[in-house]
Parts: sequence; structure tokens; C-alpha cells
Amino acid sequence: MAPRAEDVLTVDIREKDELDKMEMVNTKSLVEAGNKFKGSGMPVKCINDVRKMYKKVVSDASYAGANHNVLVYRTDEEDGFCDDSEFGAGKRLLSILRQKNVKNIAVVVSRWYGGRQIGPKRFDMMEKILFDVLNELKM
Repeated sequence: MAPRAEDVLTVDIREKDELDKMEMVNTKSLVEAGNKFKGSGMPVKCINDVRKMYKKVVSDASYAGANHNVLVYRTDEEDGFCDDSEFGAGKRLLSILRQKNVKNIAVVVSRWYGGRQIGPKRFDMMEKILFDVLNELKM
């Protein structure tokens, strides 16, 4: 289950310290027609790790301004996604993780809208970012 907005926005001091200690990979940005895409990812063991990872990403000032922070995750127990209003993106990215049989991972693909619609090309960019995260994590 993807984190609720109120869960993400509420971070106490103790939790902030815990989030700061979490290590994740961050990709280089890709830009298409003014739209910027960037990814973050890390190994996870359970849904609680997924929630913490998502909180860490969206509480970071550089990602908080993204128009969309698409979450996709797989653990041994469950998998899922949150499109963050980028309809179809999470399902597509989760399909890739399933096809590659990648588990115990959480990835957030962030998009900053650049003023120009790029249609289905945005999904190609998000997939590229997902593969960049997988490569960084050697998965």
C-alpha cells in the first residue's frame, strides 16, 4: 500500500534522523522538451521500508517540487505502485520489475513538467530512469 499524503508530510525529529541515515542511489537527470526526470532507489525488505524511502524522497526539497513522484516497489511479500497523478506510469514500471524478477526494491521516478506535453515519450523516459536505478543498484 502506497503511503498516504498525511503520513508523508508528518515527520518527527526522531524519524528525520532515521531517514537521513538511509542510503539510496540517485540517477542523473534526463530532460526531454523541458520535462526533467530523475530517479531514486534502494533495497527494501518490507512495506515499512518502502514508506520510509518514499518519505525520504518527497521530504527532500529538491524532489518536493516535482510534479509527479511515481513510486514502484517489490518485496518478497507484496508489490505495488503509486502513480502520483501520472496515470499508467506505476503499472508500467512495476511490470518491468516483475518481468525482470527484481524484488526487494523501491524506486521513485520524479518528473518536473517543463511546459510542453510529450505524450507517451514520458513513459520511455521513466523506464530509462528505472533501468538507471537498477544498474546503480546492480540489480
